[in-house]
Amino acid sequence: MFTRLVILLAAVSAFSCVSVSKIEIQVLEPASDPLPPEINRVLLLNRTIADTVLPPLQTVRPEPVISDQFLSDLLNQTTTELIFALADILNESPGTEYMDSTMILETGMSERYQIPLPLDPLFVSELCGPLAADALISLEYLRVVYSDSISEERWNSMGGWNRYYWALIDVDITAGWRIYEGGGGGVIDEYVFTDTLVLDFTDWDINEVLYKMPDIAEVFMETAYLTALDFARRISPHWMTGDRMVYFRGNRNMRKAYRHFISNELEIAEAIYLEQLDRMNRNLVAAAMHNLALVNEMRGDSRQALVWARRSYQVARKQLTAEYVVILEERAEIAEQLDRQLGVE
Repeated sequence: MFTRLVILLAAVSAFSCVSVSKIEIQVLEPASDPLPPEINRVLLLNRTIADTVLPPLQTVRPEPVISDQFLSDLLNQTTTELIFALADILNESPGTEYMDSTMILETGMSERYQIPLPLDPLFVSELCGPLAADALISLEYLRVVYSDSISEERWNSMGGWNRYYWALIDVDITAGWRIYEGGGGGVIDEYVFTDTLVLDFTDWDINEVLYKMPDIAEVFMETAYLTALDFARRISPHWMTGDRMVYFRGNRNMRKAYRHFISNELEIAEAIYLEQLDRMNRNLVAAAMHNLALVNEMRGDSRQALVWARRSYQVARKQLTAEYVVILEERAEIAEQLDRQLGVE
């Protein structure tokens, strides 16, 4: 019995299944309409600060009218948040140099809801010259139309009336952008962003619905971030989250390598995975190769990652690895596009 148990365990060790775990990684995505690769250092300008008094805002809140001065101040605060959010997002991108507060400027406008004429080229050059900026990115215009409502739904059930309340917040956003060339000061790009932010909340109690509805200022700040995010992704490569599968078990070494892997100690994990390639267990070898592909992708080398993934699939034709090969083939094409956008030779 003892001998047979040892043989059985040895067989399990040789042909054991390896387990997988889902992880999230950050992958760089190309811009949809990128800045020229020679533009690295940019200056940001918010042209939308205004003293214009806006008409009061009608809402379903307990205080049904928000003062005109509050709304005017809120819109100024929103555009300031927007331009700083744009700086934060661009600072995470390899497409532009880091911007500190000295690279963010604001100026007033005479009429809030009119698209202004382009800036004078000489004025742009005078702004960009001392800061050695290659380009000036300007928020030229922002219009936010906010509305909210609460509706009541009633129905008869078993001789009694039931009801629930549905609150809807609807925000229409229009933003106008221009990009000016730093040296000559001329306009090199114009873009108008339009979108609608919709939030809804339901409850049996109307007071609970009102409690769940976010503060109007919070909604406007969310509007600012969404607007900045859209424009940043348009002009510069940006990071996105992607799901990947990693083999974390199969033998003691695979478990050890996994601990280093999730701690971002990629060199140590890689060395352990390479040691597994001489094993007799084909499933284990294929799993190690799969993970080597993932190590290389996390380093940003999608081409080498694709080499390892294809080798893994040749050793053991796992559907999981086949799907990863497809992902890496797409990432290899994206890598070429990113190289062009970032000016990589």
